[in-house]
Amino acid sequence: MPSPDTSILSTLQPARRDSGLRVPGKYVWCSSVIAAVGKWHMFSAAWDERADPSQYTHNELLQNYLQQSEIVRSEADSPEGPYELKETVLRPRGPGHWDVVCCHNPCIVQAGETFVLYFQTCGEPGEPRRIGYVTAADVRGPWTHADAPLPFPLDSVNPAVWIEPDGRVRVAFRQKPMRIAIAEAPSFRGPYRIINDDICPGVRLEDPFLWRPGDRWHMLVEDNEGGLAGDVRHGAHLVSDDGVAWDVFADEPKAYTHAIEWTDGTSTTMDRRERPWLLFDDDGRPACLVTGCLKDGHAFSVVQPLS
Repeated sequence: MPSPDTSILSTLQPARRDSGLRVPGKYVWCSSVIAAVGKWHMFSAAWDERADPSQYTHNELLQNYLQQSEIVRSEADSPEGPYELKETVLRPRGPGHWDVVCCHNPCIVQAGETFVLYFQTCGEPGEPRRIGYVTAADVRGPWTHADAPLPFPLDSVNPAVWIEPDGRVRVAFRQKPMRIAIAEAPSFRGPYRIINDDICPGVRLEDPFLWRPGDRWHMLVEDNEGGLAGDVRHGAHLVSDDGVAWDVFADEPKAYTHAIEWTDGTSTTMDRRERPWLLFDDDGRPACLVTGCLKDGHAFSVVQPLS
């Protein structure tokens, strides 16, 4: 298995075509996975496919998530799956709540005995997006909403959360215009404080995944314009000694491409490949890369093992 500081790109292995989650008639995106009660639980954003996908560009095709996205939970006996859809976890609660429109960008973590599911939502149609969370004592719920969303700038999305053994929280998230910020809190309940509001000035990034395998912090991001990894919307790998100031991972800045090799010897170049999430082995080393993939008008999650 790779060491904590090994390049993700160099260890990617062929994936099974039945890995991850596919739901007929639904776009599946933003999958986040955790092991609990003897199963692997995948939390994903899901919403109806468009009836006329040919009328949209690849970048436009998924944008109806803003009106329709819900968060679903699926289960598998192994990290790669295949995952079986079990339930809808979160739907917008409507007027009078802080999550009126859409539930998207799930990020499932565990703080002690509590499961915390961060997600993106909107207060009202047309309002800027925001990040909030729900909690549960069991990964299968029931879930309790926090009293208010997180106190981040308006139009904050893409939460990526790392919980330290003592309960301290570090959150990476995207704010306008396509810049990644870092916040910290003594626990998931807060109070949250932004410690860096732009980790790579002048570079457009989104979709962070944050982890700390040892002394250094690591982050995967989508390189929106190719400013770090050299190719538009490919994955990039960042590192930090303190979790505040960040730089590219010198050994290999690129984390993944749009191409996925399959165990049957073929490969597919996806129209879009985003929202990276890592699964770890018992020693804390990266073991699988989960991404949302769009191909020929269908969106699904793929779990790709690392050697």
